[in-house]
Amino acid sequence: MKNLLDKKPFIIAEVGSNWKRSNILEENLALARRHIYDASLCGVNAVKFQFFTHRELYGVDGPNDYNLPSNWLPILAHDCARNNVEFMCSAFSEEGLKYVDSFVNIHKIASSEALHLKLLEAAKKTGKPFLVSNSGLTDQEYLQMNHYQPTAVLICSAKYPAKTEDYSLSFPIGGLSDHTLDETLALMAIGCNASIFEKHFDALSDFKGVKPSPDSSVSVGPQALERYCTLIRRAYYAFANEVQSYDPLFKSRWQRRLKVTKPLKAGQDILEYGINFGIYRSLNDDSRAAGPLELSQFQGKRVKREMKPQDGLWFDDIE
Repeated sequence: MKNLLDKKPFIIAEVGSNWKRSNILEENLALARRHIYDASLCGVNAVKFQFFTHRELYGVDGPNDYNLPSNWLPILAHDCARNNVEFMCSAFSEEGLKYVDSFVNIHKIASSEALHLKLLEAAKKTGKPFLVSNSGLTDQEYLQMNHYQPTAVLICSAKYPAKTEDYSLSFPIGGLSDHTLDETLALMAIGCNASIFEKHFDALSDFKGVKPSPDSSVSVGPQALERYCTLIRRAYYAFANEVQSYDPLFKSRWQRRLKVTKPLKAGQDILEYGINFGIYRSLNDDSRAAGPLELSQFQGKRVKREMKPQDGLWFDDIE
């Protein structure tokens, strides 16, 4: 299977609980679908939800106020496909992951589940790429988690929201589960080889008077998410692109080269640096001129053709 995460940078909009703002099921489904549409317009690669029950999290029955209805998953997956983004959905139990697996191409394990070895094993057995957020693990715990060979580990902070200084970028990282409210941390992480970025997203964040969700405080709105995607891609490509050793425009316009400064007669005049030729820019785009490093090959040589000021000197111009 092709690793979809090879498309870099890979940016995930995490919806979390932001899909629920009403007690009316149909309104909440419409809002969940709106998150997919709005996030796709911002330029993300994937939109992620969470699939859990109170019993899966705590081992006892309790309120399921933010339990994503299971019959929504095919609807949301279809909407993502229609909007050209990956559908992702974090599961919090082996059974939940097995159900979610039918709808996703990439699995994501939350920081709280990073030592849930049964869940990691289930994710690995799917054969699909899977990501794990890493917050607060000791070195030994990290090795235990990493034994299951996640596709990438996303550094994370348990603070909601977090500040840039709550993260450590002192080592190369695979990705970033970004709980900050701007793009500063992500742009810094690119320099540490991060290529996967997860950001909490609230489609209603820019509207005043809207009932908040538990994830509202850590989420950015559409304008901020679009800026986040744009800046990450600009910075990532600047780091990823190799510096080109040859730039035709620079060579033909800005770089100094050997130029004639006085009229020269064919078969008569001898080139003398500082007298009738020198190292100058060109007034016009001009690739037919030797570079400064070739100066010694022209000094004291006789020209073979009539030349005028600003003509470039080339090897077939001298005897």
